[in-house]
Amino acid sequence: MKKVGVLTFFRPINNGAVLQACAMSKIVLPKLGYTAELIDYRLERIEVDRSVFGVKRILRETGKAKKVRRVIADIVRFPVNYRQKKIFDAFIHQNLPVGQNVYYSEEDLEKECQEYDAYVVGSDLVWSPTMAEGVNPIYFLGFVKNNKLRVAYA
Repeated sequence: MKKVGVLTFFRPINNGAVLQACAMSKIVLPKLGYTAELIDYRLERIEVDRSVFGVKRILRETGKAKKVRRVIADIVRFPVNYRQKKIFDAFIHQNLPVGQNVYYSEEDLEKECQEYDAYVVGSDLVWSPTMAEGVNPIYFLGFVKNNKLRVAYA
């Protein structure tokens, strides 16, 4: 059985992102006869947004008034955000086949993420300049060696 690395957003605190990652890795690819594993690439924008009290998220705001509103919102929503993050992390840990390695850059992926027979990238948000911090070459699978199959889905 061939092993497929799936590169997608599965860490946002977002039901759609987590469920589409679950469907691709646990239902679609296994039904086609493949073993799937999610590639744990940590995009800074998503990591900042999933923090329960985000200093970087506050600093990202423009203008003093927006920064103050963000601080107040983070304080007020802290219990909800903390619980929500805990629930998402538990679901990911229990239900998603996430690879053991964590990657932070294209160089990391080039050096250490070549063990799959094929690579699948999607859904459509990975190519969104807003979500992916501009046009991110990682989501075009440039780090994958030339002899490997690459598939995109949206």
